[in-house]
Amino acid sequence: SLIAQRVMRERKLHVHFGFPCVWQERHPHNLLKDISAEMWGMQHIVAFANLLNETPLPGKSVLDDVRWLYGVFQHVPWIPAGVSELGLAWCGDMETVL
Repeated sequence: SLIAQRVMRERKLHVHFGFPCVWQERHPHNLLKDISAEMWGMQHIVAFANLLNETPLPGKSVLDDVRWLYGVFQHVPWIPAGVSELGLAWCGDMETVL
């Protein structure tokens, strides 16, 4: 969502967060495992937001800007391995449907 908000802000677009519009009944799961999976994001959210805000975007298209950001992530040592590859693969998938 931070990536989407960064790209949208460049184009003077906005996102609205509101109450959930669906009820999701969850299967039983380990809450400690869930929170441990969220820890990296909680520990790095400010640095990640700053990186997004400080990175100039080429501004060709939304998809090009998203692809650009995932390319930048490849050179940031504290971003986990695989994040860039996953994001770039998603961009490739989006190109096939657009």
